[in-house]
Amino acid sequence: MQKNLIVQLKVYKGPVNFNEGGQLTSPAQLMKLRYGIREWDLFLKGIIQMGWTRVDVIKCLDGNERLFDEESRVANHPEVKDSEIIKTIEAEIKKAMVGKEKVLTPEQQEIKELKAQMAELVASKKDSPKKTTIGNPVIVDEELTTARVKYEKVFGKKSHHKKTLEKLTEEIKVELDKTEK
Repeated sequence: MQKNLIVQLKVYKGPVNFNEGGQLTSPAQLMKLRYGIREWDLFLKGIIQMGWTRVDVIKCLDGNERLFDEESRVANHPEVKDSEIIKTIEAEIKKAMVGKEKVLTPEQQEIKELKAQMAELVASKKDSPKKTTIGNPVIVDEELTTARVKYEKVFGKKSHHKKTLEKLTEEIKVELDKTEK
């Protein structure tokens, strides 16, 4: 590989978003780094720690030469057109982006599994409709409801809400026996 390369990169931090046209809309930052020196090695080691989710190689420049532009009065490095060099650099970056899988202790593995289960439960609770009850939940008993309706017909008033089915049927029976006599 050629010595003294300058690599121009575009790094993206956080989620990478695209618009309807397929163009990147995520905020990005431009960087220039010299290839093959300690700075480059530290960059590769720190890709994951820095939170960069995507790194694009824009171009490679030859650090040995400088071209002086008379009109703009600026000295620039010429661009390296060798696609093999760019592919090699992209492969290095891709390898660094994969990262290393941490080996978890049994306790950490158990915690990870429990967190996954808890997240699954929370997600399933969010999907189910919320039921709001104040106090004890009301259980509707059809026999009790029909007994209350019958009580209302016989007595002309509603029964007390705490009367049980047995008490209602007993009172209705007593009242019907009185009216028959």
